[in-house]
Amino acid sequence: MAFDLRAIATSAIAGSYTLRVGSGHPSAPTAYVTGMEKVFVPNIKKRVAAETGHKIKIIEAYAGKIAKVHETLEAVEKGLLDIGSYCVCFLNCKIITMEL
Repeated sequence: MAFDLRAIATSAIAGSYTLRVGSGHPSAPTAYVTGMEKVFVPNIKKRVAAETGHKIKIIEAYAGKIAKVHETLEAVEKGLLDIGSYCVCFLNCKIITMEL
């Protein structure tokens, strides 16, 4: 996943804030998007409610609503998404080489 830390740093002083999360792929057939939708987002909401005095609104944009599959990283870089989820297999030339 790609993160834009400016959104978190800026909103740390706010009473409520909004994060835009998304992926070019739809949730159902794609495990990493399903994980984002069913695990990551609900846990962020629960933890913010339990551990801070802040309110959070998460805009979920899957299936290319904001960015197509090959545009997710650029959408985070441009600030269209705060958190983007994608498979590095699509953008391995733009990501630091992973030694697995």
